[in-house]
Amino acid sequence: MRTPAYWILGLGLILSGIPSAGSSAWGGEEIPLPAQGPPTWETSIPPASAKRIPQAAIEHPIQWQTSEPNPGAKGPEEPVPAQIGGIPERLVIPSIALDAPIVPAGSRVVSVKEHRYREWMAPDRYAAGWHPTSARAGAPGNMVLSGHNNIMGSVFRRLADVKIGDRIWIYTRERVFLYEVTERHILLERGQPLQVRQANARWIGPFPDERLTLVTCWPPWSNSHRLVVVAHPVR
Repeated sequence: MRTPAYWILGLGLILSGIPSAGSSAWGGEEIPLPAQGPPTWETSIPPASAKRIPQAAIEHPIQWQTSEPNPGAKGPEEPVPAQIGGIPERLVIPSIALDAPIVPAGSRVVSVKEHRYREWMAPDRYAAGWHPTSARAGAPGNMVLSGHNNIMGSVFRRLADVKIGDRIWIYTRERVFLYEVTERHILLERGQPLQVRQANARWIGPFPDERLTLVTCWPPWSNSHRLVVVAHPVR
C-alpha cells in the first residue's frame, strides 16, 4: 500500500478525536486549548547505544547549506519585512550521531465536524521539518522541528536515546546556536480523549521563552505515543 505524503505514523488525526487508520498529523491551532499548563510526566527512555560523533567533528563541522527555498522569500520588487532570528537549516545532535538538514515543513488545513485543524507534514526524506509558524533560531518563542522515526528516512529514529543534558546544534545561514536538552516526555496519544490530545499538542504551541522542541512518534513498532524533546539555549 502506498504511504501518503503527509505525516503518517500510525495514529488518528491528532486533536480531531476521530480515528483514522493510517493518517496522523499534530496541529489543531484553531482549537482552544485547556487553561492548565502542559503535562509534566516523563517516561523512561532507553539509553543511547550508538557511538558519539567525535567532538572535533562538531567543533569544526563541514559547512553546507540546504537547497530548499526560503519560505518567506519575496521578489526584489517587494520589501522583505524584518524578522528576528534565522531560519534553521541544519540539526546536529552528537549523542545520537544525528546530522541532518532542516527544511520547512508543509501543512494543510482540514475541516472536521465544522472545525478547522492544521495538519503538519513531516518531510518525506531524511530531514527534520521546521514549522514555519514557530519561532526562528535565536528568537523568543518555541522553535518546533518534527520528523519521522520509522519511515521516509527515519531522521528521528534514535531521538528516544537523547538524554537530559545532551547538546543540540542548530545552524542557520548566519550562525550556529547551541541548546541543551532540559526535558523529554513520552505522551500517550492513541485512543485518548480530545482533552488529552489538546494538552499534548501544547508542546508544539507558543511559549514565551526561547526554546527548541523536537517531536516524533514512539515506539517505532506501534507509534502509539508522541515523543517530545525540549531544549533551551546555552548562553
